[in-house]
Amino acid sequence: MENNKGSKFLVKFLVFIIVILLIVISGGIGWYFGKEGKLFNNNNNNTIEETKISKKIDESKPWVYDAEYGKDKAIKTIEPWNNEVNPNSKDDLVVPYININSTAAEKANKNIKELYEKMYEEYASNAGDSGKRGCSLNYKFYENENILSVIIDASYFVVPGGAGNCPIYVYNFNLDTLETATLKEMAVLCGFNSESDVINKINAWEQRQNDLAKANLDKVAAQMTGVIDGQYFIDKNKKLNFIYESLAAGDYYTPEVVEPNKDIPDYYDFEDDKTNTQQNSTTSENVLYLYSSGDNAAAHGNGELLYVYELNDNIVKFKYHTPWNKNDVSGTATKTNQDLYVYEKDTYKIEILLNSMGDNSVKVTEYNNGVMGSWKNLWK
Repeated sequence: MENNKGSKFLVKFLVFIIVILLIVISGGIGWYFGKEGKLFNNNNNNTIEETKISKKIDESKPWVYDAEYGKDKAIKTIEPWNNEVNPNSKDDLVVPYININSTAAEKANKNIKELYEKMYEEYASNAGDSGKRGCSLNYKFYENENILSVIIDASYFVVPGGAGNCPIYVYNFNLDTLETATLKEMAVLCGFNSESDVINKINAWEQRQNDLAKANLDKVAAQMTGVIDGQYFIDKNKKLNFIYESLAAGDYYTPEVVEPNKDIPDYYDFEDDKTNTQQNSTTSENVLYLYSSGDNAAAHGNGELLYVYELNDNIVKFKYHTPWNKNDVSGTATKTNQDLYVYEKDTYKIEILLNSMGDNSVKVTEYNNGVMGSWKNLWK
């Protein structure tokens, strides 16, 4: 009997020890998986799930959308052309918010907000003060595979007067790493073998343009100042673009496509210029009015010129020459409102406003893709 009691006691004791060991072991396992960033889900058969970090700040929104920095601001307006056509307001300041959960995107959003604040303060209420400036901000973005490009067009225009400076700000992101996309990544995506292939082609183009400008100073208003370092983006056609700056119309920034197996088109095309000159000489007797800028060709050899061949209450037949457009713009503008005539072709639009600064004056405004590119007051 005593031996049986002792055996039962020993068995119970061993069972107790085993239970204690199992509790300790299971607790240790739970602590280990908790430390490694995994959780037990007791409501789902103890399955283990990994915690995930979202790539977006707000999963319900796209990668890029309109920022709301001006939502609580007072409306400031400016009419930079001293008339009621196209009044400029804070609604013209539209900037993007980049919805990427990374330090690189956070820095970009900070810079964009600072740009918005600066432009907002540029707005004025008195268009008669020549020290005031009108301005606008617009953006577009393109997603090509894992590369997101965001492009901001900023325009400053002196009031009253002509073209100002039109900088372009570019931000590129790798949607896999969420970091800033490198030129190498963008070049390979666009069919180049390496980053150096892109740089060499752009450098050769830039040198050729500056050589052409120096050799033709009598025809060039201002020498192109060159490519803007680090300013690249991939457009909707999956083409790599770089940004260059010209002083022909203030500090005017322009994108240009670079492709693996094609030469970059020349900014200056003097063969076309010779053809245009010959055409001018043969049609000069048909010119009804000639408008020019105050700092016109006598000083620069190639200022803004508006040739008017026909003008009536319905249309204006014209040709517009500028130093920043490679080819002259010719066409028939239709009257739309009071003294305003409009010509449109594809994504390009030009507005001709008669008597903008009084008698014998005209204001010409250019738009590309709905964004104002330049404007200038000219005199007969």
